[in-house]
Parts: sequence; structure tokens; C-alpha cells
Amino acid sequence: LDLAGLRRGHGWRRRVLHQQTVAFRRRSSGWSGKRKREHNEAGSDNVAQPHPKYRKVMVTDNVTKVSGGQASEASREKTGLVLLGQLAPMGAAWTYPLANEQLRCFAGYYPRALGIAESARLFDIVKRGVNWLQPKGRWGPLPLRTAWMTKATCSCTYGYGGAEVPPKPFPSWMTEVMAACMPLCGLSDPGGWPNSCNLNLYLDGWHSVGWH
Repeated sequence: LDLAGLRRGHGWRRRVLHQQTVAFRRRSSGWSGKRKREHNEAGSDNVAQPHPKYRKVMVTDNVTKVSGGQASEASREKTGLVLLGQLAPMGAAWTYPLANEQLRCFAGYYPRALGIAESARLFDIVKRGVNWLQPKGRWGPLPLRTAWMTKATCSCTYGYGGAEVPPKPFPSWMTEVMAACMPLCGLSDPGGWPNSCNLNLYLDGWHSVGWH
């Protein structure tokens, strides 16, 4: 047992990751080749199918082919929900490594969206302009630095892992950051931009956040 790691907030994460890895390997080892083929065939239709009035996005998903499960929420077709990659301009290189219509679960990916120089400039502005906190959760200090910022009239706190993060007002640079990023998500109107933002800073290889 790494007591020094526990004091730094790292030991508990190692144990959890180890337990999750062991559990996953046990589940995976029980799947026969036939079962895998059945899941692959059954899940082949679970990729995102964009609404005709929105542009198509590239789906590069291998995860859904073995996901299975029951749909727990109404489909996007019924609710009218649209992926950001479908709203974005035609030149925006969105892809969806994870896209499961059955479970309504999606993860969009847009590499090098702002360019090296611009992303470095904005990162430096944000890093210097935030009072980074390391709140304590159920298992001690969280292995990251964080902040929670909100627009005027929104004063709610943000909580995860047993930690509570107080709100800070949007700084002036938040508008500049959103003006650069939101149009790439198809949100050009400032009236539709987010009124809150969770920021996480990972200082080294020991800092991380759990799957969510």
C-alpha cells in the first residue's frame, strides 16, 4: 500500500483503476468468439444517423458494436436533439468516436480546432486568469485543480466526487474564449452560449478525472 500516494490523493485512484481493469478483463474473457460476432452484428446499426436537414458527421465508432443494452431515453429523432457536429459549419472537422443512438450516448472530437498559436494564447490567458482550487472529496483532495465560473444571475455551486466548488463570476476573457469556440459548435448567437463553465487543470501525469 502506497501511503505516500494516499496522502497525495493518488493511491485511491490506483486501486479503483486496478479494480476496474480486473473486472473488465474478467468480463471480456467470458465472451466467446461467437458472442462477439453476435454483438458486432446486433450493434452495427447503432451508429449516429443525422437528421436529413442537418449536415452529416463522420462516425468512427467501434465501441457501440459490443455495447448492447436497452434504450433508457427517448431517441433524438423524437426529442429533436441535435449533435454539435451537425450544427457546426461545413469546414468544422467534427468526428464521433463514440456514437450510440440506442443508448443516446455520444462523444464528439474536433482536433486542432483553433490552431497551435491561438490555442496556446487562450490557454495561457485561462491558466493565468483563474484562482485554481483543489477541493477535498470523499477520498481526500481531488487529483486536479478546478474552478467553477458562472454568468450573472447564476450563483449555483458545482459538486462532484463529494466536493463542492463555489461559483466565480465570468471574467472578461470568457467572452473572448467563447467567441472563438462557440461558432465551431454551430452556436454563433451569444444568446445561446453557456452561462456556466467548469475548468479543470491537470498539472502532471498524476492528475486525472474519472470516467463520466
